[in-house]
Amino acid sequence: MPSFNLSGNAQDLIAQANAHYQAAQTALHNGDLATYQQEMNTVGQLLAQLQKVVGTPAPSAP
Repeated sequence: MPSFNLSGNAQDLIAQANAHYQAAQTALHNGDLATYQQEMNTVGQLLAQLQKVVGTPAPSAP
């Protein structure tokens, strides 16, 4: 499981989410769906933490 820091300010969380998103896209391009899913789960967790930091509701999944 990838490591990430859920504490920090919004800028840090955005940078972390972007890095994990890019890693997910690379994994998807390489056909590594397990890593893609792990990275996207991490992105979701970081975005949820970002929502707490900035106080804006995250969009709900369809």
